[in-house]
Amino acid sequence: MWFKVEEVVKNEGRIDICIANAGILYEAECLDYPAETFLKVLDVNVSGHVHCPSRWTGDGTVGTRGSFILMASMNGSINPGQHWTAYNTSKAAVI
Repeated sequence: MWFKVEEVVKNEGRIDICIANAGILYEAECLDYPAETFLKVLDVNVSGHVHCPSRWTGDGTVGTRGSFILMASMNGSINPGQHWTAYNTSKAAVI
């Protein structure tokens, strides 16, 4: 993906918007949730929201005119009974 970012910057001179909308989930009861899977879901759903904007601001292509939109989910605060332990936790972290 980063080569596409570099291509846009090369052709347009800057990036105006970054939308971080990554999300994966694994359904399991809380006590049966595999630790490795929990960490993978957190890595994608939370770390992506940190790394994507920091990558763009770090090279100066966004400047003061760019915008970031970090998507979360209502599951970060309202959980109508799904067994999505890591997903719900990760979306609460983004909120």
